[in-house]
Amino acid sequence: MFKRTAPPLIALMWAMTSLAGPVSAEEIPPVETAPVAVSEAVEPAIIEAAPPVALSTEFVTVILEGESVDVRARGLGTDTVEFDASSLFQVLNSKFEARESILGYWRFQDGAVIGLDFSDGKVRANGVVLGKLPDFPVRDVADTWLSPNAISVLTGTKAEFDETSGWSFTLDERLKPKFDLDLWVNDAPARTELGFEPRTVGPVLLLPLKPVAEALGHTLTHDKAAGTVTITRVHDSAVLSLELATGLVTVNGTPSGVTPNMSYAEPDDLVLPFGAIETLTGTHIVLAPGSNRVEVTLDDRLSSLALPGERVDDVAESTPFTPEKLDFQLSDRGPVTLDFYSRFQGYNTQSTYESIGGLDSTGGLGPRWMSVDIQALQGWRGTVGDYNGTFRELSGTGAARIRGVSFRKKHNDDTILAIAAGVPLTGATSVGDAGAKPQFGGGAAGVRFIKTDGLSEYGIAAATSPDGNTSRVVAGGRKDFNFANEGNAGFEGAYVSGEIGMFDDAAGTTADMRGRGETRYRVNSQTSVQLVATYDGAKFLGAPVEEVVGLSQSRTPGARTAVNAAIDWRARSDWGALRHVAGGIRTGVTHIGGDLEARTVSTNAALSAQIGDAGPDVSLEAGLAQSEAQGVTTQSQSFAARGLQRFEWGSLTAGYTHSDTDGVVTQRFVATGNLPTYQKSFDDGASVSVGPTASYVWSPADNDARLGASVIANSGQKFGDRLNVRGQVAALSSFDTEKQATNLFASLSATYQIFDSVQLQANYSDDFGNHRDLSVALRGSILFNEPRRHARPKDGSGVLKGRVFFDKNRDGVRQEDEPGIPGVRLNVMNTRLSLNVDGRGGYTIQNIKSGLYTLNIDKRSLPLGMLIAEGDDPRATIGDGRVTTLDIPVMASGQVRGAVFLDENENEQLDVGEQRLEGQWIKLVATNKEIEDVSLQSAAFGQYGFESLSPGDYVLQVKSEGRTISVPVSLTEDELFAVVPIPVPPASAKPQGLGLGLLGTP
Repeated sequence: MFKRTAPPLIALMWAMTSLAGPVSAEEIPPVETAPVAVSEAVEPAIIEAAPPVALSTEFVTVILEGESVDVRARGLGTDTVEFDASSLFQVLNSKFEARESILGYWRFQDGAVIGLDFSDGKVRANGVVLGKLPDFPVRDVADTWLSPNAISVLTGTKAEFDETSGWSFTLDERLKPKFDLDLWVNDAPARTELGFEPRTVGPVLLLPLKPVAEALGHTLTHDKAAGTVTITRVHDSAVLSLELATGLVTVNGTPSGVTPNMSYAEPDDLVLPFGAIETLTGTHIVLAPGSNRVEVTLDDRLSSLALPGERVDDVAESTPFTPEKLDFQLSDRGPVTLDFYSRFQGYNTQSTYESIGGLDSTGGLGPRWMSVDIQALQGWRGTVGDYNGTFRELSGTGAARIRGVSFRKKHNDDTILAIAAGVPLTGATSVGDAGAKPQFGGGAAGVRFIKTDGLSEYGIAAATSPDGNTSRVVAGGRKDFNFANEGNAGFEGAYVSGEIGMFDDAAGTTADMRGRGETRYRVNSQTSVQLVATYDGAKFLGAPVEEVVGLSQSRTPGARTAVNAAIDWRARSDWGALRHVAGGIRTGVTHIGGDLEARTVSTNAALSAQIGDAGPDVSLEAGLAQSEAQGVTTQSQSFAARGLQRFEWGSLTAGYTHSDTDGVVTQRFVATGNLPTYQKSFDDGASVSVGPTASYVWSPADNDARLGASVIANSGQKFGDRLNVRGQVAALSSFDTEKQATNLFASLSATYQIFDSVQLQANYSDDFGNHRDLSVALRGSILFNEPRRHARPKDGSGVLKGRVFFDKNRDGVRQEDEPGIPGVRLNVMNTRLSLNVDGRGGYTIQNIKSGLYTLNIDKRSLPLGMLIAEGDDPRATIGDGRVTTLDIPVMASGQVRGAVFLDENENEQLDVGEQRLEGQWIKLVATNKEIEDVSLQSAAFGQYGFESLSPGDYVLQVKSEGRTISVPVSLTEDELFAVVPIPVPPASAKPQGLGLGLLGTP
């Protein structure tokens, strides 16, 4: 039985962002396999028959990922050829194992566990049946002789045959790791300094905080002496602080938790784990599918035939003011928030209010945010009140949030018109201990045209200062080019943006501009080159001089010009013991004109690899920089080495950094050890987990070793279904008792569910220092009427809506007491339409073309104990401009659960002390032959469970030492749940099975 180890980092990130998944049955390419011809020997009456003649076997050359690999082959026809795939598996660094009729394959690129059953040709990925290989030559014993189609399915490659070069296998592009990551914030590239681009250390993605904060307009303060970084968010005026040593996060002065993976951070450079970046900046961070972009985006709070019903317009005209829902949060410390949803005629509205502080502060109940969002059925949307420039309407003016009005509408299905105007946010003033009250002043307005594909936009904006002494008018746009070269040599993409503005201030009226251009060129499958050039006019620059060249502001800076080049490379194959070798070089020149006349030249190089099959992962970085300003030259060199090693007991990371700036040398060594989190689960869902860690920090001036742990406990349902208690204690202590440097953090929260949608929550936090807090909040949602979720459909289209509900009485018609079922996956057959229903089981499909459709529910998405009624899938007719309502019933399904055990005293009862048999194959055989038999292996403590069963008679079968043990079980309409222990006599105690988990059958 092979052992699974951790997949490579980039493949793991790619899997986390859903770029890869198990190959579906429809994606298994059909390969027709002709019967194998064997010669037959003449059988005289007195001579035994000769064995069949084996197929001839010889070595042939196939191309795997551009490399020639010699493999054994037989058949040697394009329709009948089979290869000994073991050689190909080894080249792909993947593990495999053949047991009985199952060939198990662990795909190195994404960690998927795939199995091929030679007895029937079925393929499973991570335990889920994908489908059956067509024309697969079944056999009783698994081996590695496979057709090109079978190899393609297992390895995730594309198999192709060429008359000249023969067979070739190419990995799917989504399975290839990427080493060059670009940072994009709100759909635009962020400016990053050389050596501070997004990168990975072990399993953690690291990002530079400063360019993210700058791109969003947040204020950043880095106190190196105190070891903290503070962000004041421009969109909600929240102040968040992060202790770089411990990961403790405080929000408006109140401790709120500990962010993970801070041991990987580079605190001096503010290169932090992406989770810390998300917490501080209020964003979501993902690796964009099919690209090298790390995308940072702001959180958006801030069954018979159903016939068409009434016309959408007619229903809208007769709709009175109708309240739909109220979401609320009432807290003594945190802000009070209210979101009220309603509709009137053809308009849907959302009214939002958020206070400065909590109920314990009268002054804090003033509005921090207040807006009314309007969505018209005609397709336009607007906002009155507070608004964030979501569509970059105010680009170039320096304004992000305004208090005013906005309007958005799609034109010609490919362009969005966005307009915004109002008073910009200029800062905030303190309101006692409650928080900060936003201040607004001046004026700003802008219009933007954006292509719906997101590749281009352009617009114009204007702004005036609060005192009216300065103003600016800026016009500009951007264009993103994507070249579909599918990984071949050539240009992969390009990006250009530019703005030109007229600035009016005390110096008079001045024109200025700024621009950015970048392109990426792939030299070959191993090497890519990126070039970036930027120009910022003096009026656009706006940054303090200290942030640019480290000088005083006594002189005025001019325009800034920067040119950067980057080369990324990865080895085609291993270098001896070195695996996954990759490297890169980045160099750039920055020039500032005007009175300062400063220039900076810098170069950075990096190399990473994995040593051996089991690690460690190591990386080396070196950099040189030289700055010249006003006759002063500054030179600096830097070097960094980092390593990560995983063990069965945990992981160990270590890093050394060395820098020399004009003879001033700094050194630092950090090592961190992490043990795997130990978790213990109890009855009723209660659990306790412990995550220990240890670290050592050295510098020429000092060294320190620390040991820490985090303990999390959850009561589950120990106190009933309505009350849940969760506690956390985290500690990090120095081994040096003289330093007395111990950081502690504890929190305790209790949640009581008053109603299904209303809960009372109490939170207590304590850092055993100057920060402790106790707060109480009431959160919930009141539903007045079902929300309207559709707009006016396009010509020739209609609206399909309804609910997936629990049909208690099995009559197929939804009654008032029959609730919706959340999270179910719904597919519209013969279309690409597929969606998950909402938390109340509801769904709405807008602009579905007129016609007859069949709907299908993915049974895997149903909750345990639920099944779809037998018979035809529900169907619906869609009418032009009309609403069709279709409710889909789901019924309770039968369940058979229990445990298989060694019946020592043969009383057919599970007694205390009797051994429970894990890994035992169990088959459920239905008396009704139309129902397919189901098999599974017993899990921990011998437990088993069969779900989604219809009423009827069944037999549970266990095979042991050549005998079959049968236990009957019956499910009825009234009793759909049965607990059935399966006794195994002592003489038949040896479990049967393949030991490959979900692969195989008994």
